[in-house]
Amino acid sequence: GDDSQTWWGNVGDPHINLNINKHWGSGRLVPGGDLRYWTHVHNNGNVPVGTFRITDTLPVSTTFQAAWHRDEYGQYEFAPAEVGDGYMVWEFPGLDNGYGDDFEIILDVALDALPGTELVNVAEVTPLPGEDTYGDNISVWTETLFAHGLNLRVRKEGGWDNWGTDTRRASYNLNIENVGDVTVSNVTVTDTYPTGMYLDGGIG
Repeated sequence: GDDSQTWWGNVGDPHINLNINKHWGSGRLVPGGDLRYWTHVHNNGNVPVGTFRITDTLPVSTTFQAAWHRDEYGQYEFAPAEVGDGYMVWEFPGLDNGYGDDFEIILDVALDALPGTELVNVAEVTPLPGEDTYGDNISVWTETLFAHGLNLRVRKEGGWDNWGTDTRRASYNLNIENVGDVTVSNVTVTDTYPTGMYLDGGIG
């Protein structure tokens, strides 16, 4: 009875859709500091796409330092194809359907930059003809510049795990970082969860 198996599926119309996501990596959010951002581009269409470009517009009071590309073979420098006044451009030869690519950019903050300055970093991927939507071709990440000194911060994100109707389990990720320019030791992080919830095993 287990010598054959049938799978049913539907053949869809060919369509393309590039989307991009920019997010904070790490750094020192102070005058003279350094900022690290990650950029992820993905083709969630069902056919490959040809050549496209990614343009990154720098925040005010920053300059480009370097970019790095990481894959299964390691890390290597990822020089932009074009560097302009306040922006860089990378060119990609194409991207297969269902696949993505990531690279990191590092920026230097000017020594005379003012604390309180809003640092807006914008990444945009070339809009290709016939994409499903163009609303996901741009991604913006905003940070604030602070004065010199210690600056700890914590971010928490999570969601419900799909474990069926009888079990409800939530998973959370905590990110603790020092975005200042003074080292601190012996940091204590306290996580308080609601009444009726308990740890499911250890902390990973």
